[in-house]
Amino acid sequence: MWAGVSPDGSVLASVSWDHTVQLRDPRSGEHIRTLTGPTGQNWVAAFSPDSSLIACGSGDQKIHIWKVDTGEPVHTLTGFPGWIRSISFSPDGKHLAAGSGQATFCIFDVESGREEQKWQVDKSDPMGLTFIEIGDVKYTGQGDKVGFKGTDRTITVYDQDRNVMWEISRHADWNAGDFASSDLSGSLQTVLRDAMVRRDQRYNTVLSGSLSSFESPVFSPDGSILLYQPTRTTLAAWDIKERKEIWSYSHSDAIMASEVSPDGRLVASSAWDQTVQIRNIITGELIHTLVGAHGQNWAVKFSPDSSLVAGGSGDQTLRLWDVNSGKLIQAFDGFRGWIRSISFSDNLRYVSAGASGGHLRIFDIKDGKEVQRWEVDISGRWTRGFIETRGVRYLDTDTVAFSTSDGTITVYDAKENVKWEIARRWDGASFPGGFVQIPDGKRIISLDADATVRVWELKRAD
Repeated sequence: MWAGVSPDGSVLASVSWDHTVQLRDPRSGEHIRTLTGPTGQNWVAAFSPDSSLIACGSGDQKIHIWKVDTGEPVHTLTGFPGWIRSISFSPDGKHLAAGSGQATFCIFDVESGREEQKWQVDKSDPMGLTFIEIGDVKYTGQGDKVGFKGTDRTITVYDQDRNVMWEISRHADWNAGDFASSDLSGSLQTVLRDAMVRRDQRYNTVLSGSLSSFESPVFSPDGSILLYQPTRTTLAAWDIKERKEIWSYSHSDAIMASEVSPDGRLVASSAWDQTVQIRNIITGELIHTLVGAHGQNWAVKFSPDSSLVAGGSGDQTLRLWDVNSGKLIQAFDGFRGWIRSISFSDNLRYVSAGASGGHLRIFDIKDGKEVQRWEVDISGRWTRGFIETRGVRYLDTDTVAFSTSDGTITVYDAKENVKWEIARRWDGASFPGGFVQIPDGKRIISLDADATVRVWELKRAD
């Protein structure tokens, strides 16, 4: 159900419904030890930041914590009314947060095992406790706040320093059965939902809207600002600490992607009105409107040093602009479809982009030349029009990885001119999962449709 590598890259862990946690060497796959103790199906696990502990959430309504180096049990944390499927250590390793079924969220002191905070959804909620599960538990980079999301679509943030909890987004639909006996059920749903949102907005506990799509980061690099869309055409910034909107602005058509620059100074948004807007992250003041696209814009991406911004368009062209001047410096055309995934190399030498039609291309930023391209094989059951290249990202300065919607993972080392392809074709029933990078950049882990976790070492055959 879950697999991951310890932060120091020394241990690969996997949890299973067989009530065990297996620890293995990620390099060789050699078994280190099997951790036991849970009496229910295991769902999720997490390593502590220093890799010394591993915690597992189980269907026995408990979190089990062991020492990684010895397998010795440390704590068994209780107090949950349902299975636990999301857990997270704070960055300093002192706290552990977890969400479970029955709409319950808890924070524990790792050293003592003592419960420090417990929250449960209002029992009068129309969705009901039975149907709400808490997931996506994550700490901010500073560790002073932890966020989680319920299956009722509520996103909640808890500030441990100030002992304050607030909701920052909610789009909960009433249970259809609540009004099934009435011909007015649709109208009542709308009236009650709108009334609930207006009330919560008055107290700054809810943001009405959605998050940008296509691999858009939600938070600024320091975690202080949340980007969200009150409407399809409007982007707004929410100050997490002050719990207030600091600005909003609009495009003339739907916004598809947004991102805060790595240096935290600017925000870029890409929209179907064929423009990319660059604005000041603090004031929202417009700095540049970048034009040139002749189709709906999709993806947007800043370079690592914030000097360039790239936009992917439906006109099958990738464009690069200089952030300071707003000048268009490169336009790479000839893609097979819209471009919705972009990544820069760390040394700013290359930019890679993935498009519909199973197309990926790599360009030299300075001279504008194409240095590599891939086009997915269309001889199988999938046709070119249904396959998209996505998840493009550099593993290191020279190595780029991406996946296609047929399940294939491809890794390319530009320095050595070596390509690895992991074929995980869709079998018509189960889709393969994603892939994660081991910190050394030379191995990846794939979560496959046959319920198997595989570790792939990226090296040349002898």
